[in-house]
Amino acid sequence: MELDDLTFYVNWLCGQLRKPRNDFLETAARNLQMVLRVREYRQTFVAENGINTIVEVLVSKNISKQLQYQLIFCLWCLSFDAVHVMTMSKNSQLIPIVSDIFREAEREKIIRISLALFRFILEKLPPPYYRDCALAMVQCKVLKQLKLLNQKDFSHDPEISDDMAYLEVGHL
Repeated sequence: MELDDLTFYVNWLCGQLRKPRNDFLETAARNLQMVLRVREYRQTFVAENGINTIVEVLVSKNISKQLQYQLIFCLWCLSFDAVHVMTMSKNSQLIPIVSDIFREAEREKIIRISLALFRFILEKLPPPYYRDCALAMVQCKVLKQLKLLNQKDFSHDPEISDDMAYLEVGHL
């Protein structure tokens, strides 16, 4: 996709996400999920203030569990690139809102994607930023939630188990 077309499309998707009472929020988020799977498209999304858009929508609280999952999935896609993790770490609302959603999650897929995002954030950040994000996760009670989740059997899902172990053992 040409840069002008991509920029237009990303801005349109972000506009759809910000639009109040939009019946097609999940459709816009699904399209954004597909866009952010392409590494070359991620920079355009970040440059167009996309991370802040996602956080604004997550903070709005009036969204479905499915939309929460889709938007955290978008953040997770961005977390494959250290430069985007640095940008995410500068948004003071990102860790608190994802932590709130994680703590309240009943759906396993929200737990899984939140844990994966937390792990990637910590893996990709250099020490001073790492420390700040780890502290924010502890303050937002992620560690406490991990201890509660340890009482459940996640042996059927090695990704959840691995991410929980990573976060608990020396990282939070």
